[in-house]
Amino acid sequence: MGSDYEQSTEKESELSFDISNNQLAASLTRNGKIKRACICEGVVPLAVEKLKGGVYSTKRLLYGGPWLLKANVDTVNASPGKMEVSLIENCFPMFTQEFGKIRIHQFVFAPVDLLRTAQSPRALIAIFLIENRGGTPHAIDFQLEDAIDEPKDDLSLAAAGQASDLAVDAKSRASFAYARFDQNGYIGMALSSITSRIHVEANSIAASGHALMLGESPAEVLRTQTRISSKTLSSWLQDTLESRRESYGHLVISGETFFSESVIRFSELSRQSALRSSDGKVSGGFLGSDVDLNQVNWVRDSYYSMLAMSLVEPSLCRDSIPYLLEWGRPSVTTGAGQARFPGVKSISQSLSNSVSGLALAAMYYRSTGDREFFTARPEILRRAKTILDEVLASRRTSAMLFPSLYFSDGEARGDFHTGSNVAAWVAFSGMARIADDVYRNDVLAKEWSTVAGDIRQAIDAHCVKNGPAGQHFVEGVNVDGTFVMGHDGEESETTLMPFYGFCGADDLRLINHAASAMTAQNPLYSEDLDAIWWYNSDWNSATFPGWTTALAGAWDEVQILDRLQRIRSLTDLDGSLWWWPYAYGSKDPNKPTRGGVARKCGWGTAVYLCLFIHDILGISVDAPAQSIRFAPFAPWKEFVWKQATIGWSTFDLSYRRDGSEILATLKNLNTHNYSATIVITPEKDKHLRHAKVVGGREVRQRFIEHRGRQAIEIMVEIPSYQQVRVTGEVGP
Repeated sequence: MGSDYEQSTEKESELSFDISNNQLAASLTRNGKIKRACICEGVVPLAVEKLKGGVYSTKRLLYGGPWLLKANVDTVNASPGKMEVSLIENCFPMFTQEFGKIRIHQFVFAPVDLLRTAQSPRALIAIFLIENRGGTPHAIDFQLEDAIDEPKDDLSLAAAGQASDLAVDAKSRASFAYARFDQNGYIGMALSSITSRIHVEANSIAASGHALMLGESPAEVLRTQTRISSKTLSSWLQDTLESRRESYGHLVISGETFFSESVIRFSELSRQSALRSSDGKVSGGFLGSDVDLNQVNWVRDSYYSMLAMSLVEPSLCRDSIPYLLEWGRPSVTTGAGQARFPGVKSISQSLSNSVSGLALAAMYYRSTGDREFFTARPEILRRAKTILDEVLASRRTSAMLFPSLYFSDGEARGDFHTGSNVAAWVAFSGMARIADDVYRNDVLAKEWSTVAGDIRQAIDAHCVKNGPAGQHFVEGVNVDGTFVMGHDGEESETTLMPFYGFCGADDLRLINHAASAMTAQNPLYSEDLDAIWWYNSDWNSATFPGWTTALAGAWDEVQILDRLQRIRSLTDLDGSLWWWPYAYGSKDPNKPTRGGVARKCGWGTAVYLCLFIHDILGISVDAPAQSIRFAPFAPWKEFVWKQATIGWSTFDLSYRRDGSEILATLKNLNTHNYSATIVITPEKDKHLRHAKVVGGREVRQRFIEHRGRQAIEIMVEIPSYQQVRVTGEVGP
């Protein structure tokens, strides 16, 4: 698939295939062993002495595993074949192994309850399909074994700052039970390891099912067993697959499989990072999809992962808003950064984290138009007023810019950090809209809208510098007017400016800023790796979000594809990205590593998804306004996305270009009309002569500049379940 991990064997044991229904999460090895599983009891604050840049709370987790569901075929006179791994609809793993004429497929998933998604069962379901391709019947024994690794593996984990499974306190072990199923349904339950046998006739297929259940108490496990056994395991499988199909639709990019599949794999990594308590409340999560023994919550990572969910899994995004509003800021300021701003309040510990719940609310509302959620929670408006009043009180200059000690755990450089103030703009502008549309509070709506306008004006006036390539945004600005240059790789708010609506994806100020981050102009840039070192006084390494910054700095289709291919090369075999693919001092870009202190990177996959869908496929939906913009700028000549669901709105979209025409189609699959803006842009050195519109009601057509080219913008009204087709004639 173009991954540099294909030939890499370093830390092979860190490769994992992760599954989660957000009530239970698990990581499996490439041989099908369930390395670790967990459930979440809730979230509690960290002690003041443990607070740091972007960490203010911790999850309370209970663990299970490691286990191995082992199939023995003693009646076959053949050695087991090599275990092969594939992904069912790119969502969860299937392990396949051959024993002579016997082929065994095992697929493992966390079941989703379509009626109570937020409180899906805390269980893993493993289904074995046994193919007997020979003329002799066979008996297959299945055994659940404890599979704790040898202590030598724990030493490597300890060196990387990870606790080992052997070190998990007995108080942190979840209650556990194991249930067996056959093709007719539930057979029985056990509390420990058990062996079962099934018979497979000649030239036939048989199935065996197993459920591994965790709970906070034996009583909860028993309730889960009753719930699981109320349906067949195949029904649970179909429901779980259906929930994923509803999120992702079917994207096909001509001549490419990786980039279409990346939407699912990267969405799954971000989605699986979140954990819910038994009552369905989001309680934070991991850095990525792999189950970690480090239980602290990183606010910024949770925010970005859930930001992407505003597009593909809006209910999870929605339920993360109360979590971020409660846990997005510490009780006090901490760290060396306090010396820069004596007397600063906790709202400024990390300005971007402090407003993260409000920014997520804004993006959720834009994607869904869900007035009911906010109407039922008037406390969100009250909380917004408290937070935004404190932000305004932190102002230290006539310009509408605000200080921040940190971004996440890295220093927010400059007296006024550009990205942190972009986050403030998102919060003020988004909450102004919600105050107006939902809460009908004209006073707050006008006040916050005015502040948002002033923030934008201040960023444009003070956080932009003239450079060799023209104007560009800067990392930060000081009170005396001096600039902080460079890019630490993890400042993703400027990267997301187009997604937020602050500027266009072709705004040269952003292009120049992001592109320069990947040059010697950035003191943290590694030319050997084409990477950005993240640095603080304790540690530095190549940080994955830097490659999403590089993607935002790509100007044309060739550069976009080059940046996408670099991300592809750093995608592991399970379709995951790692936070730190290169240790400091590395020089060979073809030798990325797995694991380390920080795990898989939900932050990076989420920012990638926002850029990929919004900037490259060119899809943006404003659900309250019932409008969609479709302005592809992709390096591929053709793509089709059937049942593309953005928030709660669904469309069929397609795009195709050849030497003589560009064709874009959009079908409205919603129950209400949509206003559509469709932009078709010719290839470099080509020109559009005119465009023909079939379907809908055309409102306006005009020439605009897009990416330095003359494009055509068509505005059209599309009735429910109707399609519009735009054909642009291309000439030299």
